[in-house]
Amino acid sequence: MNSEILTQDLPSGYNYPFTSIGIKPMKFGEILEYLELVPDKKKNPIENYYFNYCLIKDDDPNIGQLLLNDMEYILFMKKAITIADNLEYSSSYICPKCGNKIPYRVSLAGVRWNKMDPDILGGLTINFSGQLMYVRLPKVDEFMNIFTNYRVYKKVTDMRIIKLIALFEQSQMYLQRVENLVVNATHKDIATLIMLEQLYYDFIDPIELHCDQCSKMYVPTEQEIFNAKQQLGLKEDEELPMTEIEKIKNSHGGIAIGLEDLVAEFFRDLIENNRPSQDEVKPGKIC
Repeated sequence: MNSEILTQDLPSGYNYPFTSIGIKPMKFGEILEYLELVPDKKKNPIENYYFNYCLIKDDDPNIGQLLLNDMEYILFMKKAITIADNLEYSSSYICPKCGNKIPYRVSLAGVRWNKMDPDILGGLTINFSGQLMYVRLPKVDEFMNIFTNYRVYKKVTDMRIIKLIALFEQSQMYLQRVENLVVNATHKDIATLIMLEQLYYDFIDPIELHCDQCSKMYVPTEQEIFNAKQQLGLKEDEELPMTEIEKIKNSHGGIAIGLEDLVAEFFRDLIENNRPSQDEVKPGKIC
């Protein structure tokens, strides 16, 4: 059964000439095919991105007219309605620091999406690399025109950089020039790129997780121990209580995961973390 997502509910807040986008939940056979064929995101991020785009590009004729972040939201929701009709599921995340598996449960309906500022949505003129340049969020078809070059030549493989390049309107005609400016940015231009990424692509409040393994392995610094002693009124030569050391250790190990981390392992999560309970699967047959 297809689902309709109202364009007024999309993260950008853009006033589209169409009122909704239709998406189709995936069937079991399609999920198996996806798991078998999807390129590894770490080894081949470009093909992974394109493979996921292909999941939704034919769901609705207006996909190509969406702004890029709205298309990524649609992809998120397609996977969400595929795995859970109530938009809640159990998942896990591999800590990038120690490799520990961190289980968590998420309510997809409760994920906080940040609406864009209308003034920013209309585009910005910025001083970049000593010249005035116009930036705005590209539509999917515009982005794919640029993205095709990177699929063919693979000169740049970092999706964050490619998406930043696509923000510059000049990239539609002068891709090589804009690419050189972005890739080789220095000093203040680096801060500008980080600002642009936050303004246009950080449209979800990260989910906060905590890695217990990182906390256990963490060794408090001398400065942290000194500060803790001062707060307790202890002298420098006095031992800091073990409970206070544990507090310091527990304050580390925090991890924030964003949209890409949420959708990357959806179907693995479905298999590994959402198995039927004992109440749902019983030995014997129905009498």
